[in-house]
Amino acid sequence: CGLNFNLTLKCPNLLKEPDNLRHLCDVRGLNYFRKSNTLDIFRVGNRRTVGVSEPQCFEDFTIAVSNILQLEKDLAVSNSLHIAAMFLNIFKKKKLASANKN
Repeated sequence: CGLNFNLTLKCPNLLKEPDNLRHLCDVRGLNYFRKSNTLDIFRVGNRRTVGVSEPQCFEDFTIAVSNILQLEKDLAVSNSLHIAAMFLNIFKKKKLASANKN
């Protein structure tokens, strides 16, 4: 069909490892574009444009992008949980230190 989709994404967690993100895009059939002056923004586009119907092209693209966005969401949640656990440990240590002084 020759239909081409492009989408600009902001995924700060995935872009901490840009080579891994490039590989994720590659195995999902997406082209990966990133300007060197952008911190957490990149663009993806479908690689397969010929020999596939328009609905199939769109479905493949949306599934691939959805997978990447889910990975970003999972990383954000795990980072949030890690930060929360870190704060909890800090407060436990302060509480134990206060209890030991008394």
